[in-house]
Amino acid sequence: MGAPDPQALSAARPLTASRPSVLAALHARLREPVVFLMAMSFINFLGFAGWSTLFNNFAIERIGATGFEIGLVQTVREIPGLLAVGAILFAFLFREQVLGYLSLLMLGLGVALTGLFPTMPGLLATTLLMSIGFHYFETVNQSLGMQLFAKSEAPALLGRVSGAAASAQFLVYCALALAWWAGMTEYAFAFGGLGLACILLTIVASVIFPRFEGEVRQVRRIVVRKRYALYYVMTFMNGARRQIFTVFAAFLLVER
Repeated sequence: MGAPDPQALSAARPLTASRPSVLAALHARLREPVVFLMAMSFINFLGFAGWSTLFNNFAIERIGATGFEIGLVQTVREIPGLLAVGAILFAFLFREQVLGYLSLLMLGLGVALTGLFPTMPGLLATTLLMSIGFHYFETVNQSLGMQLFAKSEAPALLGRVSGAAASAQFLVYCALALAWWAGMTEYAFAFGGLGLACILLTIVASVIFPRFEGEVRQVRRIVVRKRYALYYVMTFMNGARRQIFTVFAAFLLVER
């Protein structure tokens, strides 16, 4: 056998050496808190945006819901939002990162089961389950952002997290539009696919992301500041505006 060609060996070295560097770069990215929160927000809105998009059509076409039933379901959906303060109690049992994973699993399960129970009791039950997961994750998500991000970088990094959530919504809207255009209009399949995607992605996230510890210690009590009164009022008004318009405008569009 002849001696190996030195030029062939030298040409092969960069390809071989590049693989560890790519893996190392990927490993370093997964250890960044902003990448973790972007992935989690993406999963959260992948499920919630899909549920919101399908909800009115499903409720009207499969259940025959009227404005009263829609209002009832939306009232039930907001109960976990009012009780999200209970996340403080769970913080004594779980780390916030773990609570975030559990919340996304509940969200995915609620979305996956929605299409299998085309009745009002079924819709109320699955909506409550989905909403608990969504609202508790949003509570944990905001808290983790404040703990893991430096104050000087927080605005830019939180903007990236919001961008990931918006990307998930855009992807879901396009996917559902293409599915309906292709004749795939089975609600059980659509809800089930979205819910299972959330569950599987959450499991993957829990495996690949490390345990994050922020510089700011977690506070396990309710903090209310007088100087934040205007923020509280504006948040309340924004929530009322969103519920009144978003809920019933979409319902009227489908109904008529």
